[in-house]
Amino acid sequence: MLSINDNMNADMIIDALKEVGIKLWTENGKLRYSAPQGAMTGEIVSVLKSRKSELISELESRKNELRIEHDEDNRYEKFALSGVQGAYLMGSSRNMEYGGVACHICMDFEYDRLEKQKVQQVWNRIISENDTLHTVITRDGWQRVLPQWNEFQVNENDFTALSAEDTEKALADVRKRLGNKAYETSVFPLFTIELSQCSDCTIMHFSINMLIVDWTSIWLMLSTFEKYYFEGCENENKLTITFRDYMNAYKNIVNTDKYKQAEKYWKSRINDIPPAPQLPVQDNYEYEFERFELVLSEKQWFSFRTFSQNAGVTPVAALVTAYSSVLERFSTNKKFSLNLTTLNRMPIDEQVKYIIGDFTSLSLISMDNTGEKSFAQRAAETNKTLFEALDNHLYSGIDVIREKIRLEPEQKFLMPYVFTSSVGLIKNEDSGSMRGKYKGGISQTPQVFIDCQVMDGSFGLRINWDVRKGIFPDGLAERMFSLFRERLEFLTESENNWKQSSLVETDEKDIFSDADNYEKLPEHLLHSEILKAGKLNPEKTAVIDSENNWSYAELLSKAAAIALELRKNNVSEGSNIAVVMPKSAWQAAAVTAILSENCAYVPIDAGHAVNRRNMILDNAGINVIVSVSGCIEESDKYTVICADRLADADTGILKADGDINSTAYIIHTSGSTGTPKGVVITHKGAVNTIEDINRRFGISSDDSILGLSQLNFDLSVYDIFGVLSAGGTLIYPDEKKYSNPSHWAELIEKHNITLWNSVPAFAQMLCSYLNSSKQTEYKNFKAVMLSGDWIPLELPDNLIKYMPNVRIACMGGATEASIWSNIHEYKGLKPEWKSIPYGRALLNQEMYVLDENLNICPYGVTGEICIAGYGLAEGYLNDREKTDKSFVTSSDGKRFYKTGDMGRYNSDNEIEFLGRLDTQVKIRGHRIELGEIESCIKSYESVENAVVILVKADSAARLTAFVKVSENTDENDIRKYAEDYIPDYMIPECFIFIDKIPLSPNGKTDMHKLNDMALKKLSENKKDKEDEKKPLTETEEKVSAIVKETLGIESVDPDINLYEYGANSLVMAQLAGNLAEIIKDETAFDSILMNLFENPTVRSAASAIDEINSQS
Repeated sequence: MLSINDNMNADMIIDALKEVGIKLWTENGKLRYSAPQGAMTGEIVSVLKSRKSELISELESRKNELRIEHDEDNRYEKFALSGVQGAYLMGSSRNMEYGGVACHICMDFEYDRLEKQKVQQVWNRIISENDTLHTVITRDGWQRVLPQWNEFQVNENDFTALSAEDTEKALADVRKRLGNKAYETSVFPLFTIELSQCSDCTIMHFSINMLIVDWTSIWLMLSTFEKYYFEGCENENKLTITFRDYMNAYKNIVNTDKYKQAEKYWKSRINDIPPAPQLPVQDNYEYEFERFELVLSEKQWFSFRTFSQNAGVTPVAALVTAYSSVLERFSTNKKFSLNLTTLNRMPIDEQVKYIIGDFTSLSLISMDNTGEKSFAQRAAETNKTLFEALDNHLYSGIDVIREKIRLEPEQKFLMPYVFTSSVGLIKNEDSGSMRGKYKGGISQTPQVFIDCQVMDGSFGLRINWDVRKGIFPDGLAERMFSLFRERLEFLTESENNWKQSSLVETDEKDIFSDADNYEKLPEHLLHSEILKAGKLNPEKTAVIDSENNWSYAELLSKAAAIALELRKNNVSEGSNIAVVMPKSAWQAAAVTAILSENCAYVPIDAGHAVNRRNMILDNAGINVIVSVSGCIEESDKYTVICADRLADADTGILKADGDINSTAYIIHTSGSTGTPKGVVITHKGAVNTIEDINRRFGISSDDSILGLSQLNFDLSVYDIFGVLSAGGTLIYPDEKKYSNPSHWAELIEKHNITLWNSVPAFAQMLCSYLNSSKQTEYKNFKAVMLSGDWIPLELPDNLIKYMPNVRIACMGGATEASIWSNIHEYKGLKPEWKSIPYGRALLNQEMYVLDENLNICPYGVTGEICIAGYGLAEGYLNDREKTDKSFVTSSDGKRFYKTGDMGRYNSDNEIEFLGRLDTQVKIRGHRIELGEIESCIKSYESVENAVVILVKADSAARLTAFVKVSENTDENDIRKYAEDYIPDYMIPECFIFIDKIPLSPNGKTDMHKLNDMALKKLSENKKDKEDEKKPLTETEEKVSAIVKETLGIESVDPDINLYEYGANSLVMAQLAGNLAEIIKDETAFDSILMNLFENPTVRSAASAIDEINSQS
């Protein structure tokens, strides 16, 4: 009989009452109790009243402690999943991106001989002793221990009569079947034991869904099996608590100071947590994994541990650093997060270490691979980060990711690169006592790309990489793992190797190097070959425009007159002279004159706003401007020379000699701050490019070119100096008809033009005109040079249709690198291309794809295209800061220009252009290239052209497509077409049909104008939606009520993303289960859940339910 006396404190009273089934708790500050019938005596009631305040105080304090108590009454009631269990359950669905596989492991163990019946008896005994092994998990996010279950069956294969070779094949089949096994989580059992009887041994195949166990649990299961099977011993650790008891106790962790400290730690860093490594991944992944494995010998592992200790770091921290260093080589971002699997068994009771269950937690480890540091230094940083993360592990990585999603519901934070450490889990004496010999295995985890698993023992260190098949381009996983092996072995060889910043180098530098791309080309001043051509053939036509047709003699006479006038104005060598005039033959005369005086020309578009023009004039220190009548006003600040008012002069005054390293021209490009950047190019750099192109295409005096580019755009440098240096002819279009492709066609026909040099947009305009006008072929075209922007895949073939003998050069480079730096001569379209390759570097130039540490990127890995060699500019005029930012020097002393273009090496060792760094955008967590969306839309039959931009509207990023079509086309038809080729997150929200894509003066897309048009359209769409907003329907009212109850919120906007209210994937599953109940249809769960994932709003969920109801 229960006896309570005055000497008992509140703690003792609570425990004493518990012994007789009386449970006390507090609710809203009041004392509550439950008791079996007849248990509450008058004495007990009296004590509760007299000691109420003490009891309430004790019960409240217990909420801040973790106390585990066995709850037999509710043993078989459902209980919540842990954060990791919930994440992996949701992720395993094929409806989830990168899902479709179970959280599962399969391992093989070899024994001398096992007898099936005994094995089955032992495993049934183990199941009966461990609630977890007869637990099931429902799709809506709950787990439940089954009070009864069918006897566990062990399958057996008889391979005893097979040859050794056939036995291996048969075992491989079993391993493949069990290695990819997906369990229905709501059905017992969630693991499989299968025996394969071979001629000389028995293989025990162990397969289990890891939603119910962690690594410690697996070794508990296996060690218990061996003790029971081989020793027949009793259970030494009879448990009085269960995994369910632990989970119920663990719920109170949120009330502890330790948890609150961890929560504060992670939330204070939430904005600084980098994303996962951005490796090249593919969408055609498979629903299975493959394993790469290596073993460091006991000696090697001893050396690694010793060197770690001497560096002041743990071996695990060093292993994480090595793993990170390999991922970094193949990642576009060098600061990233890794997902660290931890075994989180809180020691709240001595029995916890013997409980079988999933105690797994995750921690996010931020890795910084930037800068020059030794491996030991990086390992020390990792060590510090690791300990900080583990010290604050109670707020798990799952909690951190959910908080990130809550703060940025439009983004996703997938962390698919995992590190799982079991170092120290199995003591040497334990691993030595295992009778079963480990023969390999495979694990798979939903939404994981690589799981790097490490485990030590008497054998040394075993490392497995379990990799999702097909997620990486062919051969990439093998190359990464090979590099990982090399680096680990390198680190075991010598302690000095830990002091190096570069570990084992890959062969990318040899494969992709342009170091042997140098060859002697003629060196001279940019204009000197024009002077020579004038002497050789003075009467040959040099330049034609709408008003002039000059021979070389006439051109040089005009140039001499300008040069003479420069001398009269006391212009000294090395001065910068501005050229401001409309597109005409006078431009060629002006620049020739300025260069002849050993000065640099500074082209300024005559149509520029006065303020921009003045900024350029001031930046370049301009005192003299060469112009034509009526183009620019006189000023006290500078002298204006009107070239068309000067009398011709003797060409003998023109000078052909000078310093090839002096400045030839300064072209100003747009600056991010609004101030133009003056790019300083030398004679040597520009001439090297021109000599290469002219030799490559055999440019001669028989050639002529249509000068479409403005003087302040560097394609004009080739138009003038490339063709005129060869003695050819330059034809300028009529300025009034400058953008008219029919005028271009007229000039091509009239002057028998052989060369085309422009941005792709102009070539597209020409093709469109030729197609509409049924134009005949231009058989005299020798070369078309396309550069300056993304080249549409279909453009080269469209040009060849009208120019059957043409050679098409797809070129790239930068103003900062003397016109062009690379070339791909088009030989036909390959089906796998998403863009025309950049090709390889021109002579005496180098092009590389580099990561942010200026290391050459491996094949297939995106990096920044960087240029080296003769063509590099001196820098930006009067702007040391911008120069130092864009022109960098590597550790081996090589100077590079960082173009801001993204690229990668393709299988032909050519550089593939992937767009600008500033056009790579992030949508819902996905990094995408706008050009890929454009290519998809443009491949639709009636689309002639398309531009996709990202517009910031209403604090959200919205994709908008501008489309030019050849016939009446429905927006929804394009959408439907695009859905077959690109993911839904890449489908533009808004389509705007336009007659033509607006272009800037240089022929590039006018992004500012498009942005203004998009904002206007989105604003109109938003207003239309607000006007159409309807009151809640009956179903929406019901859904709203369930959402509020499930999320614990007081109100919900029917059109707001539920993630903004703190929802996560597990909550979505519970919500789907609750919503399915209101229509009494369990089969509706999947469709409702998918709808919530894709369109997480009240209205969308209600619409899905109405649709299901209409079909029932």
